[in-house]
This record gives sequence, C-alpha cells and structure tokens, in this order.
Amino acid sequence: MRIPKNTHVAVLMGGWSPEREVSLRSGDACGRALESAGFRVTLLDVRRDIAAILDELRPDVAFNALHGKWGEDGTVQGILETLEIPYTHSGVLASAVAMHKEKSKCLFRAAEIPVAENIIPLCELAKNLAEAGDFENACETLQPFWAGLLHRPDTAGLPQDAEAELLLRTGTLTGWLGSAKQIAGAQEAAKDLISESASIFETLGNTEKIAEARVDLAICYWREGALDEARVTLRLVLDSLGAVQSRGTQNAGDTHLGFDNRVEIANHMRPYLSAVARPGLALRSMHALNGEFRVLGI
Repeated sequence: MRIPKNTHVAVLMGGWSPEREVSLRSGDACGRALESAGFRVTLLDVRRDIAAILDELRPDVAFNALHGKWGEDGTVQGILETLEIPYTHSGVLASAVAMHKEKSKCLFRAAEIPVAENIIPLCELAKNLAEAGDFENACETLQPFWAGLLHRPDTAGLPQDAEAELLLRTGTLTGWLGSAKQIAGAQEAAKDLISESASIFETLGNTEKIAEARVDLAICYWREGALDEARVTLRLVLDSLGAVQSRGTQNAGDTHLGFDNRVEIANHMRPYLSAVARPGLALRSMHALNGEFRVLGI
C-alpha cells in the first residue's frame, strides 16, 4: 500500500532509557529521510507525558525510533494502541517478548530453533577473537545482543553477571575498533559501557572482573591522550589487587584474586603501561605488583 506524501509522521525519539542518545541520533536521521521523501514530520523527544502530547497532536502514523526499555518492550506500543495511532515495527506482545531474553528463548526452543543458553560463553568467544586480532568476528559473535559500535547492547532480562560481561565486552570492542577506524565519540561510548560494567561487578563483589574493567577503562583514557586519568585508574587496579593479597595472607581460605590472576591482569596491561609511565621511567617486572609497580609514577 502506497502512503500519501502528505501523511503526518510523528517520529518518537529520545526517551529516558540508557540508550537515549543513540535514539536521538536515530530519530534525527529517520526524520530527515522521511522529510526528503515528502512526508510531513514532527520530531518528538519522548517524555513521560507522551500520551497527552500524541493525543493532542494526532499524527497519521508514529515512527518508533526509541531504543531500549519503554521504547522496545511494548510500553509505547500500548500507548499507541490505546490512542489508535498506527505505528511502525512490532506490536505490544511481540515487543514485550522479544525484549525479555529468557521468554524469547522459551519460544525459540518450542519452535526447535537453537539458542545460546548463556551470553557469557559468547562474550568469552568474542574476547578470544579480539585478543587474536579478529575484531570483526568478535563483533559478529555478539550480534544477537548488540547492534554494533556506538550502540548500547540489549541487556534486558539478563542476570547481572551476564549483563556486566556483555557491557564490558562491547565496551572493549567499541574502544578498539573506534580507535582503529577513528570513529568520533567511540572512546566516550566505550568508557560509558565499561564503567557501567565495573559498577555491576562491584555490586557482585567480583574483584577480578572489576580489575579487568578498570584496565580497559584506563586503555580508553590512554587512547584519548588523558595519561593522568589512565595512571589514576591503573593505580586503583594495583591498590585493589594489593588489598586482595593482604586479605589472602590473613585468610588462607580466601578465594579472591590469586597470584596467577594478578599476573594475567598485569600482562593485559603490558602494552599500555609504557605509554602512561612518566618519561624516563623503565618498565619494571610485570610480577612486581606489591609496591614494585612504580612505572605509573604514583
């Protein structure tokens, strides 16, 4: 069916989910494309009074450019159904089920469609691919949950450990590829994802993953030339590892970060420490994590 060119299209964008900024960019691009095609367009930065605004505006159709919760989970679709305003994309039920990963998996299994039982093995695979330099395939591995660079991964319905791992992996890939391809805003996006991941790992008390996330955060600072911030962030890593070792010395049953893990994290830091060190300071042994790590100059 051909849509008349004088059709009034309300583009719903923004919202209040963590993906607001991406949605604003998507909505602006979609609005310009619709206008160039001859449609009458109104851009709406969605707030919690969107039902009243749409009821007053009465567009012919709503173009849903919202991202994340409230925009993709059936909420705004329900408002549009109630107001009897036609809209793009999936309906209430399909949106709600698709947004909830575990419910989606139940439907896929019932249809005998293979599903990944856990996002964490996919993240581990993506990490291994990235460490081997295969960044494109690393990104493709996470495609069921991630639309790519500058997008926030879809974490709805995931347990906290899986959410944190997915945020960390997509943040790290965003930083690497954003730097390689000189994509504006990539390091900021990477830092946001990694910082959110670190916060969740802190809630979970996962010392090793907190350290890994902070190292990757320091790398983002390093890429931007913010060496002071990189040094401070790495110092936090070393301080946390020192505290863990002290607890381990006092309590033989402690199961937090062990020496092998500390060395692994130090090796992860190896390519970047020389860049953030003060000029003239030699890089010391990567095993010297208890006060001997003076390469940071702090």
